Amino acid sequence: IILVNRVQSDEVYWICVALAGQLLAWLVVMSHNFLHKADNWRMYTANLALMTSRDLRIQHILSHHMYPNSYADLEVTYYEPYYKWLPTHTKGWYYRFVTLLLTINVHFIFFHNTMRLRWQGFFWGNDRTIFWDEIVMCAVPMVMIIFGGQSPSLDYLYDVFFRWVHIMIFTNFLYTIFNINRGHHAPHLTHQGDEIASYDFGAYQVSTINDRPGVNLNIFTILAYQGEQVLHQLFPTIDHALLPHLKSTLIK
Repeated sequence: IILVNRVQSDEVYWICVALAGQLLAWLVVMSHNFLHKADNWRMYTANLALMTSRDLRIQHILSHHMYPNSYADLEVTYYEPYYKWLPTHTKGWYYRFVTLLLTINVHFIFFHNTMRLRWQGFFWGNDRTIFWDEIVMCAVPMVMIIFGGQSPSLDYLYDVFFRWVHIMIFTNFLYTIFNINRGHHAPHLTHQGDEIASYDFGAYQVSTINDRPGVNLNIFTILAYQGEQVLHQLFPTIDHALLPHLKSTLIK
């Protein structure tokens, strides 16, 4: 992130932006492991990408983990109308072709949209409370300003802002590509509207998720790409580092 604000070459600049975006995307994904625990400082790293741990706990823990792949799953409905994963009789040519062109809005402004909805609720909604953790998202541009090697000026702040925007766009793209493809949506997985094989809570949870052995390699890949998805869906509050120890129990 500091290098983004110091390099002069355009080629090196975009390489640094891409690397900063990748590192920040990994950091945001890793924060997911700590959202499931009691309040801790690690969960606030999600705020670096314009989201908040408060919203994520509602969207992911209370909604997605309780009602995966259903209308009550905010991680399904939040992406509509660009992505429509639930089987319906109304999916025409629009959802098959036009939405493919519109998904660009999802992949580059997802974080910005979550921030817009939050602040829209503050200015025009009923909940006008601003929480202290909103300031965490300013950490990245503040680091860029402090370690940028230049004295603050209006032009310098303007330049830092747009470099921060570039990092956020890359982070948006990498995070959403991962988030959409992390294992919940495939033709053989259960979605609301499909025939439900079992109404047992655990069996239903397993039927909505596809494990990916390719990311279950070590603690880094498990944290950075949310590995051991089946075990996590069943035991969400257990640390990802401990989930592999439960695999034999799951198979049994």
